[in-house]
Amino acid sequence: MYFKKYVYLFLIVLFFSSCKFGMHEFFSRDNNVKTRAVNISKLDINNYEKINSNEVFSILVINDTHVGKYNFIEAKEKFFSWIDTYTQENEIALCIINGDLTDTGTSEDYEKYIEFTEQIEDEFDIPVLSTLGNHDLCNSGVSIFLSKIKPYTSYYYLQTEKTSLYFLDTGNGTLGKNQLKDFKKVLRNDDNKKIIFTHYPHYAEGHLMFVLTNNMERAVLIDEYSKNNVEYLVTAHCHENYYSDYGTFAEISNTNFAASNSRLIITIDERQSETQITYKKF
Repeated sequence: MYFKKYVYLFLIVLFFSSCKFGMHEFFSRDNNVKTRAVNISKLDINNYEKINSNEVFSILVINDTHVGKYNFIEAKEKFFSWIDTYTQENEIALCIINGDLTDTGTSEDYEKYIEFTEQIEDEFDIPVLSTLGNHDLCNSGVSIFLSKIKPYTSYYYLQTEKTSLYFLDTGNGTLGKNQLKDFKKVLRNDDNKKIIFTHYPHYAEGHLMFVLTNNMERAVLIDEYSKNNVEYLVTAHCHENYYSDYGTFAEISNTNFAASNSRLIITIDERQSETQITYKKF
């Protein structure tokens, strides 16, 4: 029996070592969501001209780029070839990268990620916003995320007169009690139509090994969404496309960046109060 325990422990150590996680990250966190995400930050809509000046705008969502992984360079080349063609006839107002930006959370991975986002912004005039994923916490990477990755916070929202986009910090697999308490209050005081972005899914068609770890928290969030004019919950992490219809809103889990159908386009028409979501293949 003791032998089996040691075998399990060895396998855990081997796993975290092989993915360059950093063993101290497994046993403790230098920066926990309970203290990291307490009060939501509101972004200045004037910094997002294509959203602020148009009643119809489109948002590109990608996720799980895992910069630093062996297949990122090939995926990046295909992505830029696709976006170059797509933007010749279609305008993208904002690009959202929904967590697991890096593969190992090291400074090297983050620098490559910054180069990637700057290319999107500089060559295509598309601002980029990022959410925090579990891989981005590796090797104390959260400090780099908060200091170098726009908008330099992990819990924030962007609001027009009719639409609110919320970005939650689920990097630890939970919102934590402080973020949850604050978010409930903010959600209830906002009459806008809402789209929520989180790295971790809430249900993912029942693939529960990939969802938020606290069952009560998931139940509270789903209840709050259903009561407060949330239209879509957009998630990642699973590396698969999943769709869950809750009646009053839907959860969409987008696949990983290297997959051929990983470009999610959200088109918001505030004149007609309509939102359309489509997948674009490269």
